Amino acid sequence: MSEISQRRVTFPLWAKMALVFGGLSSMLILGLGLWDYHVSVKEHVRQHQSRLEGVARTLAGTIDGDVFSTFQRTADMERVEHTRITKTFRIARTANNVEWVGASAMDDRGRYYYVIDGGRPPSIPVGYPIFDGVEQRRRVAEGQVVFDIEMVDEWGRWTVAMAPITAADGSVVGMVEVMDDAAWKELSARRRASQTVLMLLLAAALSVGLAALFARHLGGPLRRLTEAAQAVAEGDLTRSVTVDSRDELGSLAGMFAEMVDGLREREFILETFGRFVSQEVAARALTGEGAQLGGEVRQVTILFSDLRGYSALSRRLGPEQMVSLLNRYLSSMTDVILDHQGNLSEMLGDGLVVLFGAPNGRPDDALRAVRCAVEMQQALASFNAEERLSLEMGIGIGTGEVIAGNIGSNKRMKYGVVGTPINLAGRLESFTVGSQIMIDKVTRDIVGKEIELGEVLVQRPKGWPKPIQCYPVRAAGDLDMPEQTIIFSWRPADLMAECWKIQGKEIDSEVREARVQGVGRRALMLLTTWAIQRGDQFRIALTTPEGLIEDLSCVVSEVSEEGGFWSTLRILSLPDGAERRLAKL
Repeated sequence: MSEISQRRVTFPLWAKMALVFGGLSSMLILGLGLWDYHVSVKEHVRQHQSRLEGVARTLAGTIDGDVFSTFQRTADMERVEHTRITKTFRIARTANNVEWVGASAMDDRGRYYYVIDGGRPPSIPVGYPIFDGVEQRRRVAEGQVVFDIEMVDEWGRWTVAMAPITAADGSVVGMVEVMDDAAWKELSARRRASQTVLMLLLAAALSVGLAALFARHLGGPLRRLTEAAQAVAEGDLTRSVTVDSRDELGSLAGMFAEMVDGLREREFILETFGRFVSQEVAARALTGEGAQLGGEVRQVTILFSDLRGYSALSRRLGPEQMVSLLNRYLSSMTDVILDHQGNLSEMLGDGLVVLFGAPNGRPDDALRAVRCAVEMQQALASFNAEERLSLEMGIGIGTGEVIAGNIGSNKRMKYGVVGTPINLAGRLESFTVGSQIMIDKVTRDIVGKEIELGEVLVQRPKGWPKPIQCYPVRAAGDLDMPEQTIIFSWRPADLMAECWKIQGKEIDSEVREARVQGVGRRALMLLTTWAIQRGDQFRIALTTPEGLIEDLSCVVSEVSEEGGFWSTLRILSLPDGAERRLAKL
């Protein structure tokens, strides 16, 4: 370390500047910021509360409590009175631009259930149970008007206002609920941030005048440092500069000398850089073109993988052991990806996004992506054997045109791609069951007879413009898919199950009854009287001798219509304690 860089700062530069205008600017910004924050937050919350409570009070006042108390069955939804109130609620929801308006009541056993659904059709049936917001509903049942700025349930975060519905004798027979997305708070925060930026600009204008007083004092050393930096930028690594002051400028001159020494080790830096991005991206970044923002249209094959069983394993192992296990898993997958010349674009926890064809394209990008996926499954099988685990990995592969290039800002950027094929690969991965690889039709047409595929599946995902043809991969040339890590070993059973179909991220309100005829390790054998298809996902509540097991997330892996609709369901996630209770069966 040079002698200059070891000098002790006796009167720091930050202290000089802070004494003159730093203190004044800080006090101004702090004072205005606190005042504006306090006033705007308080007023915005008050207005939002007043609006939602007003809607709830008004709607509650328009309802005849004696008539409302007679709505106790699903059949009551056909009555004129029920239809009229539902229509009024939907008009109120649209007119007041809120997410949901409805009404609920409490039965004789103190449990709450829906009565009126003023949201989007189809309506939630009368009697559908409610498990959230119990404390708020209890207060409304006592005659209070309740406002909760953030109530959390399984569908999200909501700002809620509730008002009691009273009968002719003054008793509370139900409650009106007005719900709005709690995201309005974040919007308010962004608006306050804009106001704070404005105050910062005003403070900066004041600081400019004071900073001019220091320009002559600071100009000389800064000019010499600038000239030396320019020489280094032109390749002259012999330049140095000395500043005879005991403040940050003197320290900066010492750091500058150390920086020049560090530049001589740039080969080491380049080698280290190659560990964080692919060699192709690193080489591109060293050119003028590779360091600029922008992109180009390229045909790319995208591999999207996701590890199943990761969340449950995390809860069991704890953070330190899980991070160590995850690093070993990612190391195994990374070796396979690099062997197939894939560009590992993203590590999303236990998920991976790999590009084939960007930044450099090759004629066999699609085939290498499929072969890479098969070898990743083989590597996972070996990893499970070594770690004594039963993890599964779904992989989706899609091919199409994307915009590929440097994304970000001039201060921070990354090489990535933007386009529909990324979403397609993610959708294909979501259609997989267990350790499976699913490719799209474009990829299949490109690879041709180089790979062995299973029967085509047609999926109709919500929000997708047209059905997607999916092809499960069985082999890629001399690479065969490993056997599934979980083998179904059935035990006979006869259990009642209630099923709710999952559409995208929404749960269907219609409950369907079925019988569970067999229980396996993370699998159920289901008998239904209604149609079921491979790939359907359900939320299931299972009645067992040990009690009710709720919130089983399952996907249909096999379907047979012999003697009814028989199907095999793979269990994707279990609530705490459920695996032990299922094991007892």
